[in-house]
Amino acid sequence: MKLKTTLALVGSIVAGSYVTPAVAADASALSLGGDIGIYNQYVVRGVTMTNRKGAIQGDVALSVAGLTASTWFSNAYPSPQPQFTPNDTIEFDFALDYSGEAGNIGYSAGWVTYAYLYDAPSNFSEVYASLAYHNDILTPFTKIYYTAKASDNKAYESGDTWIDIGVSTMTPYDIEVMGMLSYSRIKQSNSRTRLNPTAIYKSGFNLATVGISNTTTHGATPITLSLTGTLPTAQTQADGSRYILGFKANTEFVAGLSLGF
Repeated sequence: MKLKTTLALVGSIVAGSYVTPAVAADASALSLGGDIGIYNQYVVRGVTMTNRKGAIQGDVALSVAGLTASTWFSNAYPSPQPQFTPNDTIEFDFALDYSGEAGNIGYSAGWVTYAYLYDAPSNFSEVYASLAYHNDILTPFTKIYYTAKASDNKAYESGDTWIDIGVSTMTPYDIEVMGMLSYSRIKQSNSRTRLNPTAIYKSGFNLATVGISNTTTHGATPITLSLTGTLPTAQTQADGSRYILGFKANTEFVAGLSLGF
């Protein structure tokens, strides 16, 4: 699937795999930017995609007048396709986003396609929309993702919905602190059950996320340090495990360092 867990959100560090829309000093000007980073693992919606091994992630984005086209990548899980063993999949997220502000309210909407080199049956697409209210103390936010194109392996079905609800704040030391709860509404289907008979899909508030980050500028290069923790809150199943979107989930921590350009 894949939603990068680094921090969160609208107007700061995103919880989504695709790049944060670039913001030009002049909104009508053409802006090109991106970043490259290293992380101790890659976590998507509470589930480790690299089996707690390291990840290299980066993106590039082109923006003009609030519209951003971007590409994001990361190494991920071992390919489940026999012809590609023992290669790890490489995830590429291609997104088109429109963002803007109305007073203290920031908003965005867009489309993102998740594509997996060495695992094409996992490819799928989502549409999303977000709102955030900015003030001098707290920034509450919400972001909704809706699966518009299912994956062939039915890990994601058209109609699946994921909702993030949270708040962030900036401390006097320029450290951003974020807390978030995530709700998933999972479509039940015969094809999903048939292709994934052992997977457990449950709707509800299935994940809590907390994180801190700090960005400093050295010369013209922004450097961001981040630490994120994810805690599955889904109901414990008969095997003693918790599941999110059909995947077994545990408490995970992601530490990262990224350089902007």
